[in-house]
Amino acid sequence: MADPERPRMDSSCLPTPDSSEAIAGSVTILLQQIRRGEQDAIQPLFELYFGRLAALGRTLLPERFQRVADGEDLALEVLTAFFEAAGSGTLPELQTRGDVWRMLARRLQQRAANEIRRHSTQKAGDGRVRGESVFIASS
Repeated sequence: MADPERPRMDSSCLPTPDSSEAIAGSVTILLQQIRRGEQDAIQPLFELYFGRLAALGRTLLPERFQRVADGEDLALEVLTAFFEAAGSGTLPELQTRGDVWRMLARRLQQRAANEIRRHSTQKAGDGRVRGESVFIASS
């Protein structure tokens, strides 16, 4: 039986051909530019991957954890770490845009699992963090 708290990837978040195909075709060139310290190359890659990563992040985090962190938070953290690694030369060699997507998706899945684990501890509210709306008296 599947664990409802365990992050799962939803195939609807996988990359699909779209209007950014021209950018996607040059992912390896953009990565080479980032490795050389060309900051202009970050924006096109960010635009290519952020939306899909955020959507994937939303599917990986159960709703009760999305008060603390959401798909966009996870996507930003993963992309920031990715660009820092690319700029510092510690990023593994990636041959295709599929390699890039698989690595980003795997890192996002790991980040989501860590977030769930961190907020499921008793010290962090045992996963029962509630919003301010619980304090508003109902009429």
